[in-house]
Amino acid sequence: MNQKQLGIIVLIFSLLLGILFLFHYLNNLQNIAEFMRLSNGTCFNEQGECLHAKPDYVAFGGFAVAIFLLGLSIYLIFLDKTQRLLAEQHKEATHVLKKAEELAGTNEKKEKFNAFLEGFDEKRKLILKAIHEQEGIQQSTLKYRTGMSKTELSLLLKELEEKGIIMREDSGKTKKVYLKKVL
Repeated sequence: MNQKQLGIIVLIFSLLLGILFLFHYLNNLQNIAEFMRLSNGTCFNEQGECLHAKPDYVAFGGFAVAIFLLGLSIYLIFLDKTQRLLAEQHKEATHVLKKAEELAGTNEKKEKFNAFLEGFDEKRKLILKAIHEQEGIQQSTLKYRTGMSKTELSLLLKELEEKGIIMREDSGKTKKVYLKKVL
């Protein structure tokens, strides 16, 4: 049950309690006044006080409780945003945790890939990094990204393909290059 529902229940209870004590007060006042009028012929007691003006502490206490509950219900329905704030904080914390997990996974993959690259010379590292950054990179684009000649790149790619590190796939007049060993 959320706070708004609880506030509505408390509101209904406070209204019922207020009505109950109002009827109690009016009935009690009427009974006392009627008794005095029948006994004395008037609603004034020996001290000259009108019994209609005599306070009924039970009714006033009941009204005080009803008013307190009414205020509490208004607070719960309209003012208290605790659950909404907790839900927002939970959502934000979940988002942050997911991001942290993604970053941890990404960092782990980067570390593994960097360790994998340590077994290659600079030119092969350059080629493998470019393929890793853009999986399915066209061989013509790879030529520009590495700054190598077409022949040199082609020979290095052939060597890497024979070792089972990359694979090439025909794509029109050029070839797309993929890493075979996914880290």
